[in-house]
Amino acid sequence: MIILHTALAAEARPLIRRLGLKPGPGAPAPRLMVGDGTALVVSGTGRVRAAAAVAAAWTRLDATGHAPSAILNTGLCGAADSGRHPRGSVFVINACTDTTCGRRYYPDILLRHSLPEAGLHTFDKVIHSPEEARSGVRTAPELVDMEAAGVFEAGTLFLPASHVHALKIVGDALTDARFVTAADVESLIDDAIESITAFAAALRAFAASSEKSGRVLDESEERALGEAMDALRLTATQRARLSAAARHYRLLHDAPPSPVLAAFAARPPKSKNERAQALDRLLHALNGV
Repeated sequence: MIILHTALAAEARPLIRRLGLKPGPGAPAPRLMVGDGTALVVSGTGRVRAAAAVAAAWTRLDATGHAPSAILNTGLCGAADSGRHPRGSVFVINACTDTTCGRRYYPDILLRHSLPEAGLHTFDKVIHSPEEARSGVRTAPELVDMEAAGVFEAGTLFLPASHVHALKIVGDALTDARFVTAADVESLIDDAIESITAFAAALRAFAASSEKSGRVLDESEERALGEAMDALRLTATQRARLSAAARHYRLLHDAPPSPVLAAFAARPPKSKNERAQALDRLLHALNGV
């Protein structure tokens, strides 16, 4: 079972039609629709509502013996640069920053997909310009929304980071003052419906295979990963990035990442600058980009 989350009913309607979802169990709020292996919850706007809705949906489904194995937030977002992120384009989120507290979430993107990736900043208010989006944050936002950080916060209480994702469709460029109607929202989701449902299916299949096969790395590979982390003296955030890259390599190549990790562990850095450079080279070697 996968939970799909949207903030708006207009974002949900194309998915309900496409997937043939029907009203699910439990109280009327938050709204829960279910179908074959899929549940969809509509939260309303804001990260707090999003987190509460995802947690409530999880609890209801678990109580009926259908504990979800994956969570996907989807819906519209704003883009600070319409040239790089044009209206209607679809992005897998590879990093999400909660601007209220500065916490960052890094989904482990271990499943194969063909969509572009981008970073996302979640705000507690509507953002009206790229300048406003950049105000008070350390890194310039690519995409902005009001819910994803709440979904990541709640979702990762129940599931590993490889099973909680966000897929965003660009609805406006922040500088576009045109009012986006419910019909506009539905149209944009309809145009992206193939990408959304394909990614959701891939995530559900990945989660199911993970449950059957257990952990991605075996004991010796986990040991090699730990030795590389220790040798490079990585921070917690850097360890999370390297862990995701090692698992990505294992699934993509069906081969152990141990030789790559060992080569870098054998050359410990002598400074923070050397550590950063070594980590960049190691991530490049594992991710193949």
